[in-house]
Amino acid sequence: MNHMGRYLAMLILVLASSLVSAADNPSNVLVIADLSSDNHQDFIDTLQNDDATGRTLKVIDVASFDDNFDESTLADVRLMMPVGVNALRSVVDTYSSLPVWAALVPKRSYEALIVHSNDTRRYSAWFVDQPLSRRFDLLKIALPAAGQVGVLIGESPDNVVQALKDAAAARSFELIVRRVKDEQDAVAKTQKLGESVDVILAVPDRVSLNLNNAKGILLSAYRQRLPIVGYTRASVSAGALAAVYSMPGQIARHMSEELKLLVPNKEFKPDRHYPKYFSVAVNTQVARSLGIQLPSQASLLTQLKEME
Repeated sequence: MNHMGRYLAMLILVLASSLVSAADNPSNVLVIADLSSDNHQDFIDTLQNDDATGRTLKVIDVASFDDNFDESTLADVRLMMPVGVNALRSVVDTYSSLPVWAALVPKRSYEALIVHSNDTRRYSAWFVDQPLSRRFDLLKIALPAAGQVGVLIGESPDNVVQALKDAAAARSFELIVRRVKDEQDAVAKTQKLGESVDVILAVPDRVSLNLNNAKGILLSAYRQRLPIVGYTRASVSAGALAAVYSMPGQIARHMSEELKLLVPNKEFKPDRHYPKYFSVAVNTQVARSLGIQLPSQASLLTQLKEME
């Protein structure tokens, strides 16, 4: 359906909805997700299993959302919940006045997409990213003797770098930033960083760390006995020392709690949320090889929660 067709469909829906009373089930949530993704399915399962929300979930596969979108799609829907970047992109392209709660989206991707919306005030987000304060808290607990933290930056803008510097300073770390030009340069800069830092903090940056160079960066750091703290569970499995992360079900649990607080017929207020619930992963083999005495995974998690 083209943009004009979507607009006409939405106009009909808005006019019709003005004739429907609030009692006619205004509490449905339309979830748009990649149903072939295990992560997205885990997210949906958690929402569906939480009967206490008192809301009906309508689930649509993002692969068919664009082709099948019409006025019936949003019948009785009070809230749209796109899961992941592709679903959010599809929702941004629709002419809808409904509130949107975006789930499992990186902060930078979310900010880049909603600027194209017809009304950014109706958007809220539940980021997949951890707050920087939590990531530096993990560094402080896991590596208490560390003073200098290295970061590789490729495409990330200056405001991201400044936020990293502020978070590091708040935890008494000296942040050493190295700009990289491409994937190969990131591996080379990792070798140089080993001369001046105690640990590397990996950040979401498609140039400095991606599937093509992750192995090279991890090997380079390992040879220098330089630990890397990642930001996903997968990075720990690949060779990072530790990471704090949130599983899809944990983010769904947070969103479910917020759904329970919604009051019918009250105005939605846009907001941005970092994960409330989180987990910690550690690579004990890497820790032993580097001679690092790490607290247990359970202890790290407990201490992190106490610092919130």
